[in-house]
Amino acid sequence: MLRRLLMFIIIVSASSFAQEVGKVEANVDYGYLRLKVPNSVKPVNMNGVQFGVTANVNRWLGFGADMGGYYHCVAGCSGYGGDIAHNDAFLLLAGPRVRLAPGRQWQPFVQGSAGLLNVGYDDEFDVAPSPTGIGVVNASKRDHTGLAYAGGGGVDWMRGRMIVRVGQIDFLHYDVAGRGAATVRFTAGLRFQFGMPRK
Repeated sequence: MLRRLLMFIIIVSASSFAQEVGKVEANVDYGYLRLKVPNSVKPVNMNGVQFGVTANVNRWLGFGADMGGYYHCVAGCSGYGGDIAHNDAFLLLAGPRVRLAPGRQWQPFVQGSAGLLNVGYDDEFDVAPSPTGIGVVNASKRDHTGLAYAGGGGVDWMRGRMIVRVGQIDFLHYDVAGRGAATVRFTAGLRFQFGMPRK
């Protein structure tokens, strides 16, 4: 009798922690990238924000798209009234995601994606000396777009309609302006679920 009672308590407790998945997730995230940018010898640290949406086929498979904007100040970085020169990047990726422990409160996942990366430089001067000492800084203020693809994973903390993306790390490869490079993208943020199953 005691054994049956314990089994009943365990089953009820486990089911109370089971997390349902909505049909659609919308997200807003903090993102970090380290990229090669115009007029810089070394890659630079770029911080940004990402927005996206994911359609869940079932509890473990979803297809999503993310768009992120990233920023790096070059000069005049006082934080008041803008800057004099900066680099920016825009990343659009889409692909599948697989949850490895569907139904649990802590859900690790893996995902792959592909898309486009745009990297550019802008300043308030038509012609300015290059930081490298060679030529001038991108006087035409041109940007470059190329292909990008990523693969990685992370862990989510499920809280009903809200999902906390505790952390996600992707290995990102990109080819912009004929130069290929690899880097790491870090993401953390919030997701909100819509179309939850009825109890």
